[in-house]
Amino acid sequence: MIIKQKIKNAASIEFRNFKSIGMGVLMILAFLGCKEKQQDEQTTSDLNGPFIVQSLAAETNFDAYGRSGELIQHGITLLVRNEDKEPPTNAKGEVMPVTVSFEVIAQPDGANMELFTGGEGSSTATDDQGRANVGIRLGSSAGVYVVRATLPDFFDSVDAFITIYTEGITSKLTVLPFDPVSVDEPLQMQVRATDWLDAPVENANLLASFVSEDFPEIPPQTFEGTSEGDGIFTFNLQSEYAAKQWLTIGDESSEFTIEEEIAFLPGTVSSLEFLPVENPRHQPPYDQTTVELRALDNFGNIVPMQGVDWSTSTGNVKPISPSEGTSAAAHLNFEQDSIAQVTATFEKLSTSTRVDLPGVYLRPVEENDYAFVGDSFRVQVEVFPSSGGGMAKALSVAVSSPGEAAEFVSATDHDDMIPPVSTSTDAEGNLRLTIEKMEVPLSEKTPRLVVTELLYTCLNELEACLEVMSGDIVIQRSPNRNHALHPGLRYCRPQKERREKQLCLNFCLVTKPGGKTFAQLKTLAEAEVAKAQQHFDNNIANCCPKVKIKACYNNLTWREYRPIVNGGAKPGKLEGGIWKEGGNSTFNRNDATKDAWKLSPELKNLLKKCRKANCNPVYMVPEVFHKRGRWYKGWAVTISPNDFPETTGAQNSGTGIIMTAGLDVNNNVLIHELGHLLIDLPRNEDGGNEHKGIRDRKRFMISNPKQHRQNFSAEECSHIWSNIDSYNGDCN
Repeated sequence: MIIKQKIKNAASIEFRNFKSIGMGVLMILAFLGCKEKQQDEQTTSDLNGPFIVQSLAAETNFDAYGRSGELIQHGITLLVRNEDKEPPTNAKGEVMPVTVSFEVIAQPDGANMELFTGGEGSSTATDDQGRANVGIRLGSSAGVYVVRATLPDFFDSVDAFITIYTEGITSKLTVLPFDPVSVDEPLQMQVRATDWLDAPVENANLLASFVSEDFPEIPPQTFEGTSEGDGIFTFNLQSEYAAKQWLTIGDESSEFTIEEEIAFLPGTVSSLEFLPVENPRHQPPYDQTTVELRALDNFGNIVPMQGVDWSTSTGNVKPISPSEGTSAAAHLNFEQDSIAQVTATFEKLSTSTRVDLPGVYLRPVEENDYAFVGDSFRVQVEVFPSSGGGMAKALSVAVSSPGEAAEFVSATDHDDMIPPVSTSTDAEGNLRLTIEKMEVPLSEKTPRLVVTELLYTCLNELEACLEVMSGDIVIQRSPNRNHALHPGLRYCRPQKERREKQLCLNFCLVTKPGGKTFAQLKTLAEAEVAKAQQHFDNNIANCCPKVKIKACYNNLTWREYRPIVNGGAKPGKLEGGIWKEGGNSTFNRNDATKDAWKLSPELKNLLKKCRKANCNPVYMVPEVFHKRGRWYKGWAVTISPNDFPETTGAQNSGTGIIMTAGLDVNNNVLIHELGHLLIDLPRNEDGGNEHKGIRDRKRFMISNPKQHRQNFSAEECSHIWSNIDSYNGDCN
């Protein structure tokens, strides 16, 4: 789905809704037009806007309290301010009144909440300080009431949402003191639910769920509270992850939530494992390295520990301070043998690792991590004879072929003392490097000879892996002796397409108490990203160079999200009709001078969340309701940047993708919406409609959510490549 709008000219709105019907998918496609702007409409260009409606504490979403059936004491006072915290003023600096409208958007069934503004209907004008007051009489039913305050004359304003709690409704949750525990046992936590009068809420329905910052991949965990009386509820929390985690606790009845940070400790050590060991030949003195050990509990958490016993089959090993992410470490020093078997023992657990001291080392010359397809990379061949001095007389080394990944070009002489090597291919297909005659003195301790530099040309995106298959050196010691060089080395050079571009997506995942957890939503979002990345990779022939998706994942809590979309069919549920109500619903294709359609306040406020420079936000919301109460299980929309008319005070003019958590990843919805975002046809190209004229079922931009879509056209890729630099940021 796409929405396209024009800043000064006309624009189109297009949306696609997917509603599950049995085993099939229903698609609804609509075009909505623009209405002509009234000449007397006040705009932010007349005053010092855009404006924000907020509380005296500068909050756009805030709580209030009152007794059912009674007036809220002192009423509610709101401020209208611009981004510089100034009241509405004209060009002369005079404070100007603006109209503030109040609307009841949620209340208990059968309640009849009343608003008193002192003005016409439910509207009032701000005073000379930019303030507006509203009196509120709550309905006779206890519950949660929500009021929205808007500036009807300013489409780019930010609304305020006031959530009002009555007596008998949870509006405060207090976590009682608790002791930390390890992952081996449950953590018992008690929470007290009270109303705004501090009276216990006995009938609260408390749920708790984890969101981990250290381990966002933590699987879903939701817990129910057990009532102990007097508003006290007990949770038995269990986690397999030793990490700081945010526990979201909420009452389903009032939708009031809090967050509590919890840190589970690692459990008892159940296994030991070594980390990969850096090759001793990597840096001077070329015969030493560090071995690092992790102690893990039953759930794979790293456990800090002391008292590890170290041993080695050759040389010596001494304990050192471990680095972050490890449990213990030791320094290994080789002596004569080329293979060391290092053993670590802790209590009754023991593990070993093999460390090779190769006689031939392949050192990359280029410092960058990758070699590019079509370019070259170099590898320095270094020989480490056994210590003891003497004269090197001859040399032979066999290096495996990298196969189809790269092609050998040449071997150059790198050291004045060493004659040029001759190259050949042996019977096994290896590159054979030979020096038949040489006179090179060797040092007594750790001699090192840089014998040549190999040059390869990259052929494709595979890894070019080189392995030392064998080596021999003749050393003149009375008499001459042929010394085998321990191979023990494999080197791989990753390769990639040259001009890879990054597409930054900043996911905003809405967590709802009792609904999908952050971990579940992140898994869904990651699957969408992986699918989209797969399609970008498969379209290199058209879209070459490559597009690499950089995705970050953020939690938008229910407490933050609910006030934003409280104008929906039900509190906390976004409406399918995200455009602003009113006006002509026929798209004017003939007059490009008409004013743009205006987005709904709900969408406008949502687009302010999760913004990062040069990064497109993707909002994954729990559900979307049509204005007539129908639920869309799978729904997606893209706000295209080319024609977007309204500023949200955020990066990239408020573009974004909104999708529900019920979408099927196999429908390729994200890649389709990214197509709208990046292709972004201007209004003079097919009316800005990326669907128009597409009949090929293999095309991503066909307006039909089927699983078999698989490619972009070359023209579409050209647009993608032209626009993608707007989204090359880093969302970290």
